[in-house]
Order: sequence, then C-alpha cells, then structure tokens
Amino acid sequence: MSELSQGATIYLSEVADYEVRREIKRMIQANQLPASRLQRLDSLVQFCKQLPMTTRMWLRASDLWATARISGVPSSHQASLDADVLLAAQAIEVGGTVVTKNTTHFALHCPVLTWP
Repeated sequence: MSELSQGATIYLSEVADYEVRREIKRMIQANQLPASRLQRLDSLVQFCKQLPMTTRMWLRASDLWATARISGVPSSHQASLDADVLLAAQAIEVGGTVVTKNTTHFALHCPVLTWP
C-alpha cells in the first residue's frame, strides 16, 4: 500500500465492515471458514481509520439513492437499504475514493478505483 507510505488516510467504512463481517461470521458458523478469518478483518484497524456513518452521510445517501432511481441506474432492489450508496455518501463526505471490484455501482456518485 504505497498510499500509506505517502501519508494517505485509508478508511474502513463501518458499512463495508458490516457486510464483510456478517458473511465471515455466517461461514464460520457453517464451518466453512476458521475463526481466525475474523481476526484478519479485525487487524485492518491497525492501518485503517474506522469511518462511522453520520447523520449527514445518511442524508447524502438518500439523495444519491433517489438520483440513481430517477436516472434509471439503481445499484440495488428498491426495498434494499443499498450499502453502495451509503459507501458513496461516506466517500463524498470525506473527499475520498471508493476502491472496489464493482465500480459500476459507484461511478455515478463518487470517485472510484478498481481493486486489483
């Protein structure tokens, strides 16, 4: 991570942590992963700054969600909470870039980079 050596702040969104953590826990409970995988996720906080959702971020996310619906490019089912707009709202509020393999859900809203 050359960004860290250059002084960049790497955020770990509480939303993204939740999405990954719930699946790891499900797989651990189903005996599909060892419990140590959860410790690997926990170790991310050593070099990432936790990014909680704020009221301002929730409000921004609702705007992004509505815009995506009107534009005809929603990133989730209408009844879904839509974690992608939550992450995009967080990125906008901190002036950040979302790094993901799924760039299409974010490109409408915020800067995005493809994860290798």
